[in-house]
Amino acid sequence: MIVYDLIPNSEEWLAWRAEFDCASEASPMMGASPHIKRNALLHLKATGTKQEFSDWVRQRILDEGHRVEAAARPLAEDYLADELSQLVASDDDGMLSASLDGINPDYQTVWECKQWNEEKAALVEQGIVPEADRWQVVQQLVVTGAKRCLYTVTDGTPERFVCCFYALQKHDERDLRAGWAQFNEDRASFTPTEKVKAAVAEEVPNLPAVTYSLDKNSLALTTNLDAFKSRAAMVIEMSQRPIRTDQDLA
Repeated sequence: MIVYDLIPNSEEWLAWRAEFDCASEASPMMGASPHIKRNALLHLKATGTKQEFSDWVRQRILDEGHRVEAAARPLAEDYLADELSQLVASDDDGMLSASLDGINPDYQTVWECKQWNEEKAALVEQGIVPEADRWQVVQQLVVTGAKRCLYTVTDGTPERFVCCFYALQKHDERDLRAGWAQFNEDRASFTPTEKVKAAVAEEVPNLPAVTYSLDKNSLALTTNLDAFKSRAAMVIEMSQRPIRTDQDLA
């Protein structure tokens, strides 16, 4: 394991993690994430596009996640009777990376903290790490060489703090590395699809109201009927254009 002196979420950390296959991306890479699909991750990694989040997501999920993690750290330390420190690391090959919520001093137990979710909590109470997060945990164990991960689901309070341990299963590391190898092969040959522009409706000329004016002295009738006919002919011509693209339907 190679340890890096980086602060998670800093600009330096963001630049660093762009060079690795990250633990937080392991679940979508394996097609196990309900939040981001594998093809979406391929597009992000192949094009170097940064994933964007709305203010709501930043405040209610990302910022809240940091608050929960800080509040839950003492609870996890009490449960383990051990200290936990954040760690940014990669494997010895410099291919896989992990930014850990916590790891104990002898590097044998890592800690992964997730925000409270009733479905996840129900699984954890049965000793099961949810599949949506399992590959992240697997990669953390592969990168660090730790024996186990304490996986917690919590809102930062003792009343809502459930946890279970996970240790690498027989084929976990093999399957993880094979998954990343295939992903990077697909990434190398990935061709972004051209983003189709939304069709924009062309303004259709309004037909003028037909007007008549009678000169009471000469009894001459004046009308805009010729202008109406000309504009109507234009609208009819536009409606008869052949449909070739979505734009023609706008």
